[in-house]
Amino acid sequence: MQSIWRNTAGAIVLIGLCAGTASAGARAFDYNFITGGYEFGQASIAGAGTSTTISADGPKFSGSWAIVPHIALLGAYQRLSLSNIPYLSSGHTSVYQLGVEGHGRVRPGLDVLGAVEYLHESVNVSFDFPTVGPIGISGTTNGYEAKGGVRWWAVRRLEVDGTVGYRHWNCNCSNNPDTFLGAEARYYVLRDVSIDGAYTLYNHGGHLFEIAASYDFGR
Repeated sequence: MQSIWRNTAGAIVLIGLCAGTASAGARAFDYNFITGGYEFGQASIAGAGTSTTISADGPKFSGSWAIVPHIALLGAYQRLSLSNIPYLSSGHTSVYQLGVEGHGRVRPGLDVLGAVEYLHESVNVSFDFPTVGPIGISGTTNGYEAKGGVRWWAVRRLEVDGTVGYRHWNCNCSNNPDTFLGAEARYYVLRDVSIDGAYTLYNHGGHLFEIAASYDFGR
């Protein structure tokens, strides 16, 4: 896991170094957009001396609204269905995010950004134990996320983004707090419409893939 972590971090650094070759004619990035997609991945949950790797998948919707130059409001909603948990009959987790982002141009074709977001999660699971019967458990928790990264025009129509972040929940969770690295590619099939692919790696063993489509509405 550590080698994967170092290699991913190196890839994000490489994005920044290679971005110096971006064309001087690269267009400005749009910070007004909406995105809808599908996520799937796994996470490691430890407890009572054991560790379980659970699977999760479901939709995610996010957006950005540039309220003034260099400042944008962020919002996101994610609902993941849970599986690969012993005796689980059904379960899902929903996460709401709301925050603010600051961004600026380093050179044509390269922006840097930083953001802070409030997090709210609700979890609902149902188990069917052989000797006990069905049991339902639900709960909520809050937290925050801080992250920074780059947006880079790699070539015409292709944007490559890198992110490093820190997430903290108000709970005694085995994977809390957590740090993460993310990489995303956006290919613009039209000027304001892109097909996106993203990967996020969490330091405590979880990872998520996302396939999505975005619409830029601020140009």
